[in-house]
Amino acid sequence: PLYDKRGKFFGAIGSFRDITDERFNQVLLHRNEEKYMDLAKILPLGVYETDETGRIIWANNKALDHFGYTDNDLKAGINLYQLFMGEDRKKLIEELESGEKPADGNTTYTAIKKDGTPIKIILHSVPVITEEKISGRLGIILSSDQA
Repeated sequence: PLYDKRGKFFGAIGSFRDITDERFNQVLLHRNEEKYMDLAKILPLGVYETDETGRIIWANNKALDHFGYTDNDLKAGINLYQLFMGEDRKKLIEELESGEKPADGNTTYTAIKKDGTPIKIILHSVPVITEEKISGRLGIILSSDQA
């Protein structure tokens, strides 16, 4: 606000910035995210994302169904590593922590369904990079008979 010598208001100085392009880009990005999320939901493959600790932060219904889990189980917390047995769990953890190219689809792992049933799967995954640091993994799961 601007005031004269007697303290009476007589105007204001302001600045404006056109955010039309910025807002348009935000809407476009949101639409693209929705489109790819919709695609991931309908794929006939298990699709998942983990955080840097291996906690599964998102999975499509195919992945949940494949392992016998529900959305409520996912909200309660499922770690990717708890889905693998013995040596396969150890091997997967070592590969992921070493930064090697793990889970490239050439290895069959023995995983465990929620009910304890072992299943053979093939895992493909890539790191999610945030600010030049691995912040999680994005991957797909195939039954070994789907490969």
